[in-house]
Amino acid sequence: MGGMGGAAASGSPFIVNQFHHYLAVGLMWVLALAVAVTFATSWWRARHQSSVIEASGRTWLRLSFGTLWIVDGILQLQAGMPLGLANQVFAPAADGNPSFVKSIVATAVRLWNEHPLAFAPATVWVQVGIGLLLWSSRGPASRVGGALSVVWGTIVWAGGNGFGGMLGAHSSFLFGWPGAVVFYVVAGVLLALPLERGARYVSLWSTRVGAVTLAVGALWQALPSNDFWASGSSNALWAMSNDMTSSAQPSFVKSLVLAVGRMGYHGSIIVNTAIIVWMLATAVGLWRYRHAPARWPLISAAVGAVVIWVTIQDLGIFGGVGTDPNSMLPFAALVLASAPWKVLERLSTSPRWGQVGASVAAFGVAMTLVGSVPMASASFFSPVETTQYEALNASVSVLNPRISAPQLPFALTNQFGQRRDIAHRGHVTVVTFLDPTCWTDCAALGRQFVSLDKRLGHPSSVTYVGIAANRFHYSAVEDRAFIARYGLSSLGNRFQFLTGTLPQLEATWSAYGIEVDMKPTDKMSVHTDQVDIIDARGRVAVIVPDDPPEGWSGQESAVTVLAGAVRHAQK
Repeated sequence: MGGMGGAAASGSPFIVNQFHHYLAVGLMWVLALAVAVTFATSWWRARHQSSVIEASGRTWLRLSFGTLWIVDGILQLQAGMPLGLANQVFAPAADGNPSFVKSIVATAVRLWNEHPLAFAPATVWVQVGIGLLLWSSRGPASRVGGALSVVWGTIVWAGGNGFGGMLGAHSSFLFGWPGAVVFYVVAGVLLALPLERGARYVSLWSTRVGAVTLAVGALWQALPSNDFWASGSSNALWAMSNDMTSSAQPSFVKSLVLAVGRMGYHGSIIVNTAIIVWMLATAVGLWRYRHAPARWPLISAAVGAVVIWVTIQDLGIFGGVGTDPNSMLPFAALVLASAPWKVLERLSTSPRWGQVGASVAAFGVAMTLVGSVPMASASFFSPVETTQYEALNASVSVLNPRISAPQLPFALTNQFGQRRDIAHRGHVTVVTFLDPTCWTDCAALGRQFVSLDKRLGHPSSVTYVGIAANRFHYSAVEDRAFIARYGLSSLGNRFQFLTGTLPQLEATWSAYGIEVDMKPTDKMSVHTDQVDIIDARGRVAVIVPDDPPEGWSGQESAVTVLAGAVRHAQK
């Protein structure tokens, strides 16, 4: 209904079913490609059996970050991802960041919203595929997985995480700074290196990166502007605990998070001092680890990270669009790569795992291809999907056989006071109903007409008609003001804004099945949002219900539907 607005529901059953359909199609491609890759590489594996012994720290990185990538991919299966991820996860990441970061995030939001049913399944396959490549072997497959971790992780960190808040004004290690994906990228760099060189760097860089992260994080934690020293309802821990626990989750997790929030509320100085001391002491221990190995910095970092993950970051997976377990688990996984993992030495030399790993690698390659190729194609070549339109509107009605457009015993007048019929014989006529005083749905419908004309290539054989849908404001003067306000003058004489007497308008509304509800005190009317496509012979070919989706991507989604309807009417 016009004047009501509304955003696309992220749990739209139609879109969820489409998401599952694309996942099923992708799975068939994965299976086929995995078989092909297995056969194609079997000869190579027979001649290149690796006998290199992998350092236990590298084995730990492969298995832990491979598991994290797989978990992240599984989280992408949530039903709210296609329509919810960009607006609920990407967009908030831009808050408090410089303009160039906001621009990068806005581009990611736009791309995702333009192609949600291409990107959502692709993200599942890419992330699970990277995880399987890391799991598969200590040889070339894991190095490829490491390189892909760097590339994909950097894309996610910049576009989806806004660089993890590193450039924001109010960041905190407790809340996810510098971004979980930073640790995936560091691990990826170490895994992409040749085995001999990577083994030398794993212990050094895992502890040094952990030390720098904690030291800088402690400085951020100490800044008064971040509100961790404030008491009462102004305390940052208290505010975050209330925000995190608003999502549905197990009661015991919610109780723990709220308990820590209350500690910040009542004892901010003690709590923040303890956190800063822990971070600085652990940072010093990790920095000195290469020259003075001791287990306590590793244990301190890992235990502290898990406690923060549970009691402050709320496990990071709730809310329906949680993309990863947040930053603490990958931080702990990176730091623990320096531990003396004796139990992993046997696994790193197991010939049996080498045989299984070849099949795992084949699935990893297949998944990354099934994910990355459609995503790249959608980004550069595909038109905007109809997904956001379909989440808000019923199915388009393609009339077969077509019916004659309603015949009225009178002619309406256009914005220039000239009498005009609604349908233009010899032209395809795109008809909708517009409230001249409306600034929500009708404004969006007007912008759709302008975008539609551009999409179609400004054809002289297509005419656009708006019919006044307001019981108290329907004069030609008000129609002309609407045209000027929303850029419809760019269509020239091919856009006609028709009006008449109130009885004539009511008869027109009734003939086209349009409901208009309005009281004298209302600022604008509530009316049916609908677009009728009338062919060149004066027959209604398509009826398009059009509750306009929000934003540029939503508008273009509706334009894609309208363009298809016009082309159908032209046949």
